[in-house]
Amino acid sequence: MSDLPPQYDRYQQQPPMQWQPPRTPPRPAPVDVHTARHLWWAVAGLGLLQGLMAVAVVAGDRDAFVDQLLREPTVQSGEVTLDQGAVETLFAVGIGVTALIVVVVTALFLLIVRTMTRGRAWARTVLTVVGVLLTVMTVPLLFGAGDDFAPAGATGTMLLGAAQILQAVTAVGAIVLMYRKESNAFFLPGPPPENQGRW
Repeated sequence: MSDLPPQYDRYQQQPPMQWQPPRTPPRPAPVDVHTARHLWWAVAGLGLLQGLMAVAVVAGDRDAFVDQLLREPTVQSGEVTLDQGAVETLFAVGIGVTALIVVVVTALFLLIVRTMTRGRAWARTVLTVVGVLLTVMTVPLLFGAGDDFAPAGATGTMLLGAAQILQAVTAVGAIVLMYRKESNAFFLPGPPPENQGRW
């Protein structure tokens, strides 16, 4: 029991306050990181456009794909029993699954972009690898050595190729911005970035 008056005794019963280090203010993301984020959005949009265009072109050429599958030796020999209705159903399911995969991959890519803008170095590395792969796959198109996408026709192939080239150029620009001096400092370990909730 304390000798202090009752009005002061309650302060002794409270646990002592623990010292906490001062909070370091969050680091603002540099302009280059925000610009790189917008460029990666464009890369994702172009990739989504290419994927959905390819799915639409293949879906429009359904009869040719169905006939080709029905002419397969395993189908004609009776090893695999498939009629035209079953093949068309499989084709429709395949188209739907492919379109869903394109959308899911795009969503995951945008999630990695968001993580990059929060200062995560691993996300920057993943985006760099993706950008380099896109650029390497686009190089043959610049020299006219890319394979034609026959179902799309000449115009469709040209549009898909132009979208792929633009996508690669945009990815290179985003990579350069992510590795500039201010951006490198942003990805170093330290206080949390300022734009935690922004896309």
